[in-house]
Amino acid sequence: MGLETAGFELVMANELSPMASATFARNILNADLVEQSNIDKVLWLSSSHQRKDIQNRLSENPMTAVGLKNEHHSDIEGKEFADEELDRSLLIGSITDLNKILENDKNSLLKQLKSGLGRGGVDLVSGGPPCQSFSMAGLRDHRNQRNALPWEFAKFVGIVKPKIALLEN
Repeated sequence: MGLETAGFELVMANELSPMASATFARNILNADLVEQSNIDKVLWLSSSHQRKDIQNRLSENPMTAVGLKNEHHSDIEGKEFADEELDRSLLIGSITDLNKILENDKNSLLKQLKSGLGRGGVDLVSGGPPCQSFSMAGLRDHRNQRNALPWEFAKFVGIVKPKIALLEN
């Protein structure tokens, strides 16, 4: 909301946590995931549940849903979208999975993101990977898979090539 107030225009968002995504969807997209209203711009990168089973998707542990496994359901992998369909959309799931989808892109998603969904490029990629696993105030569990998220953010920035990148934790 702060970036939009400062004049930035949301192209696409990514959130790991389905619970946090419900708040983002309500506040930014005017979508209600619980009531399943206005949710056409809310897409899962990977889930153990089909799209019609939103309630189970919302309660899914984001750390166990990570990984484009054989038995996963993705709303974007291998699908093609018009720029308008993705504009101001929310992708729920790990940026690790998003990067894998972009690396294996057989459709136009990578090109669409680099172009800012037809805007001629991306000005800013802003991210806030969790810091619990390495923060002095956290548990400092060096084996926590969330340790990779800042590096995955950097990888995404390298793929999309925005004018500016902002990492906040």
